[in-house]
Amino acid sequence: MNNFFRALNRGPIFRLTHAIVCWRRQRRFESWRRGDRRRASIARDLLLAGNLEPYPWISVGEGSEIQRNCLIWIDTDESTEPRLTIGKRVFIGQGSHLSVMRPMAIGDNCLIGAYCYLLTNNHRFDLRTVPIRDQDYVKKPLTLKEDVWVGAHSVLMPGITVGKGAIIGAGSVVTKSVGDYEIWGGVPAKKIGDRP
Repeated sequence: MNNFFRALNRGPIFRLTHAIVCWRRQRRFESWRRGDRRRASIARDLLLAGNLEPYPWISVGEGSEIQRNCLIWIDTDESTEPRLTIGKRVFIGQGSHLSVMRPMAIGDNCLIGAYCYLLTNNHRFDLRTVPIRDQDYVKKPLTLKEDVWVGAHSVLMPGITVGKGAIIGAGSVVTKSVGDYEIWGGVPAKKIGDRP
């Protein structure tokens, strides 16, 4: 019996069904990408993962740009409010990863460099007797206020707020909240100055 199902999975019916599902997903994505977001530029190869119906959970403001090879992961547990709110005139550089298990808000006029990780979740590691991958996640919101600049290859951990006009240096790992107009950098990131 197993050989029958293996053959079925590789056969023309499986391939046709799979092709139809992929085609429907692509049409749904294109409809969302072009729909009421015509004033935003969203790359065709944006990957939406996690929730099978992520569109109601994502808001993209006018004049924003999401470049190619970005990934937005929306949690399947909708009780945690996995909402992504991207303000107006926001730039998200190529290859960036936004993991949304709790609310994530990116204010107007923010610049997020290439290959950044913005996270609302982190692995638990409380028990030594249970593998880390089986210990679920710590889930906390992430907020970037308006006019924030996040340098390329930076990581913003869950539960922090980056204040208005702040700058995060390239390659930084931010584990604490950042005040308005502060400049942070390093691993872990520390305050290194203030904007004029």
